[in-house]
Amino acid sequence: MIYMHKETFEITQNLDHSVKNPDNYFAIDESIALPIQVLNHKGYTTEFCCCGYAFNQLCEGLPSEQLAAGAPIWDKLVESDNFYVKKKFPDNADEYNFFHLKEDRFSYIMFKEGIILPTLPPGFVIINPPPEPDKRLIIEKHYQDSDNAYHILRDILETMEQLYEWTLKLPNFKY
Repeated sequence: MIYMHKETFEITQNLDHSVKNPDNYFAIDESIALPIQVLNHKGYTTEFCCCGYAFNQLCEGLPSEQLAAGAPIWDKLVESDNFYVKKKFPDNADEYNFFHLKEDRFSYIMFKEGIILPTLPPGFVIINPPPEPDKRLIIEKHYQDSDNAYHILRDILETMEQLYEWTLKLPNFKY
């Protein structure tokens, strides 16, 4: 993760003592930072984004006794079709249940209300109707599943480069 200023879209590696007002920055995935910076400079205000990840996402580990006591996360995970893996640690008698998000590798960008794109970046699709008063435009690209993390990482980096090149060709947005 790196950090981007909320108003100037300046990018910085870390929020050390030299950064004034660290609350004016937000964390962003490094590989999508440049396209997001250009989009915002051109008036295509973004609200959320993710470059995508090559690895499964470990969400939470709960001891078996908490699970048996009805830990609230379990109902949500079962309803959303996620899965868990039980694991015992050698130095601990407790069994832990590790919850993973369902594998779904994709990049996305959510735009501020009222944003309309003249074209879509290569491989991206709109996942909701064009912006209405209560809707935000969201675009995403799914990656082919692979057991080779390097293939997925390569796909993500190539997509981010294409996304960046696409943003450079966009006209400025006017409300």
